[in-house]
Order: sequence, then C-alpha cells, then structure tokens
Amino acid sequence: TIYTHVSKCSVFGTYVISCGDRESWFVLNGLLDNDTELTLGQHHTDTHGSSDHIFALCCLLGVSFMPRLKKLHKQTLYKIDRNMHYGPLEPMFKGTIDMELIAEQWDQMIGSLLR
Repeated sequence: TIYTHVSKCSVFGTYVISCGDRESWFVLNGLLDNDTELTLGQHHTDTHGSSDHIFALCCLLGVSFMPRLKKLHKQTLYKIDRNMHYGPLEPMFKGTIDMELIAEQWDQMIGSLLR
C-alpha cells in the first residue's frame, strides 16, 4: 500500500507500508517528516488512520486531527469536563479524562515525543 500525504493538491509525503499495518502511525511520519514550507494545521484520515494515541499526539503537536470515523457509535469517547453535557451525544461518552494525571506525567510524555 502507498500512503500519501496531500495538502491543497500537492504531495508532501509518500510511504510504502505493509497492507497489514494500521495506518495511524504513518500519520505521524507525514506530519513530523514534513520538510516543505507548508504549515500543517489540520489532518484528515479515514478510520484506519486514527487511534487514541494519534488524537493525543496531534494535539501535542498543535495539529487538529479530524478523522472520518465509521461506526462512531462503537468508538470510545471521553470528556474533559464531567460537568459538561453534550445533549444527544452524551451516551457516547465512556468517562472523563484524568487531567491531573496528564499534568503529573506531562514532562515524560513530551520527553518521549521529542526522542
């Protein structure tokens, strides 16, 4: 399979990957290996290009990750604020993110991202 990153009709990254690989890790390759003058503010993929880790890492990189997810009702979603209510979407949330734990582990998370 050839995994290609495109921005406004110009290619800025192409990777040959195994058909069995989950594509989400190649999202990071394209974003981190971008040696063009393009400013990447958003990234779109299909369901196979997404994972919980990619959502978090794109956020840390300052990139809005916007996948097109099939079977959204089967995805695990979490809220940041347990007191925030999202109307008819409320049943989709499985819990609340532990922001204190993230703050406690922040230096290690950033350090491992930069290695």
